[in-house]
Parts: sequence; structure tokens; C-alpha cells
Amino acid sequence: MLANLISFFITLKNRLKTPRCFFLIGGVLAFFPANLLAQPLELPQKGEVKIEFAERFSITRLRNGCRLLEIKKPVGRKRGLWFTYLLVPKGQPVPKGYDYDELVSIPVRTVTCASGFHVSLVALLGHFDAVVGVSGKMRVGNERIHEMLDAGEMAALGDSQNMNMETLVETRPDVAFIYGSGSDFDMQEKIHQFGITPGLICAHLEAQPLGVLEWIKFIGAFFQKEAIAQAYFDSVKTQYLNYQRVADAVAQKPGVIVGHNRKGAWTTHGSSAWFVQFLLDAGANYILEPKNEYEENVVSLEVAIQKGIKADYWVNPQWDVRKISELLGQDKRYGIFKSVQTGQVYNNNASAFNNGRNRFWETGMMEPQVVLADLIKIFHPELLPEHKLVYYRKLD
Repeated sequence: MLANLISFFITLKNRLKTPRCFFLIGGVLAFFPANLLAQPLELPQKGEVKIEFAERFSITRLRNGCRLLEIKKPVGRKRGLWFTYLLVPKGQPVPKGYDYDELVSIPVRTVTCASGFHVSLVALLGHFDAVVGVSGKMRVGNERIHEMLDAGEMAALGDSQNMNMETLVETRPDVAFIYGSGSDFDMQEKIHQFGITPGLICAHLEAQPLGVLEWIKFIGAFFQKEAIAQAYFDSVKTQYLNYQRVADAVAQKPGVIVGHNRKGAWTTHGSSAWFVQFLLDAGANYILEPKNEYEENVVSLEVAIQKGIKADYWVNPQWDVRKISELLGQDKRYGIFKSVQTGQVYNNNASAFNNGRNRFWETGMMEPQVVLADLIKIFHPELLPEHKLVYYRKLD
């Protein structure tokens, strides 16, 4: 039954009137009826949980519903860290023989979130009400969160690297979900010192879009909602791979660049490995950076201009840009780019919350199959003639 959960709540979107409505996915309001959320897990009792695309974590099922969660730093990667959680259901004894950094009683009741993506993951699992604090309005677009912040019903904690510890301690969540990159600016040790469990989310370090989404399984373990997490992931994965197979058939792969000039250097914001994989899966050739060197995202302005002259397309030029004239106003050299001359510049800011926050970085990460379809439509419009762009727009 849970395997059909996703299609079920979509068909109910026009009939259900319930406060448990969480966020928009591609313009569709997503609901999880409470009776389905309360169903027992239909999962094996022991063994490794199948993680198909994410490289940064693993989950092992132990006896009595316990879970061992390990955050990993893949061999050869410059960014990342090692961290281990032992999750123990309330009332169960702590299993012996396991090393861990944090012991967590599950299901957790309250959490804080560093980004809108984290909020969306928690909400999809049916626990929007568990969110008692967020970084602030800048990184979260969810309108309900903004209303609660304005009403003083939600704690504003500040960014992961500059968190207001006094506010966090007053909020006292069971888990504080934060970014984890393995840098000196990570906050997990400081949060732990204040007696709060840091929930490290390293999805931004993943190499594939489906790997980013697969972190829903990680968060699902804290809420004992692994079956829902698996059902949702499987549904999205099937659609994503179907689109990918469509694009794999193309013979000509257009050249693409990403980013913009910022103070004399080219920033490739958003062109981390998982976004580059989006481009490759959409049948494009990412020509800005050498293969397998996406982790650092360091590109000289000279190299970027040389690549821009040749690239057929330019995507994600700057988050708020809507017109080519705006780009040329920032740097006239953009005028020599092939993509500018042919009008093939696209930005991922077509969909926004009422407060102006870009949905791409929140709901877009929840439905990578739609983002992929957008990119295929841009690079190979003949392959998806009926698809209408959701997250991307062509610059005027």
C-alpha cells in the first residue's frame, strides 16, 4: 500500500481539506493523510538499507528497531566528514558493541532546520509540526514558516555557521539539522557541547541529483518513517531514470556553461557535482570545468570567457536575473557569448514562493525528475514536446 502512497496523495489534492498540507511540488499540493502516516513500517528487521545514489551516508538496521547511521567521506573527496548515530526506539535497550558519536531516542519529536530543503524533507514525512526553528527567512521560502516567524511561533536561529546558540538552547530540539561539509566552520561540536544532537546533512556534497533526494531516507530514520521515505524516493527515481533514458539517445550534446562573473572571478554557484550530473543526464556537455573537478568550483574569468564564447547554452547565470539586458549591464563582455547572441540563456528562477524565495532550491530538490525534464526541454525540445518549463525560464 505504501508503494502507491505518492500517487495516492496527488489524486487527493483536490478533495482533502486538512491542516497537514506542506508544500508545493511542481505546483501540486502534497498531502499525507494522518491514517497513512501512522501505519507500521513494512521493512526488513535487520541488514543494510539499500542506498542507491547517495555516497555520503549509510543506514544499518539492528535488532529491536535500532538503526546505525554513518555519514561518510568518500575516498578522494576533499570535502566531507565521518560521523555516526545510533538510533534507539523509546523503551528499547541500547545495543552493545557499536561505536557512535550521538545516541538518539526515536522517533524524535522536535527538530530545527538550516534550510528550506531540510524543511521540505521533514514535511514530506508528515512532521511539519515537528519543526520548531529554522535558520531564518533568507534560506527558507515556505510561507507557513514565514508566518510563524513573524508571529513568534518559530525560532530564528541564524545560519549553520553563525547559529545563535542561546536561541537554540531555549528552543531545545531533539535534533538540530545543519549542513555538514567537514570544514572548520561546521557547528556539530559546539551544538553537542550545549547538550543538543546535531543532525548533519551532507546532501549538498552528493554527486547525483537522486543522491541529494535520497537523504530523505536519512531523515526518515529519525522519525521512523523509512517506508514513506522509500516509497517517495522510488517513485521519483523511476520517473527520473525514464527521462534520463530519453536523453541518452541523443547524438549531439550541446555545450553548456554555468555561473557568472563576480568581482573578477567566475563563480559556478550551483555547479557542484550533483548539478553537473543534471546537465549530463539531460544530454548536455558541461564544458566549463575539467571532468571530476567539480568539488572546488574554481574557474578563472579568462577560462570562463573562452568557454562562454563557444557554449551553446548558458544556465543559472545569476539567481535574480530575468533579462539578457541585465546580464549585459553587469558585464558587456557577455555579449560575445554564443548563448547570448542566440538567446539561449536560461535561469532557474521561474517558480517562486509568494515571498520571492526561489522554489528551485527547496521543492525543486524534492522533485529532480521535473528539473531534469526542464533541462531536457531546453537542450532537446523535440524529445519532450508536451513539457512546460516549471523551474526554468528563458531570459528575455
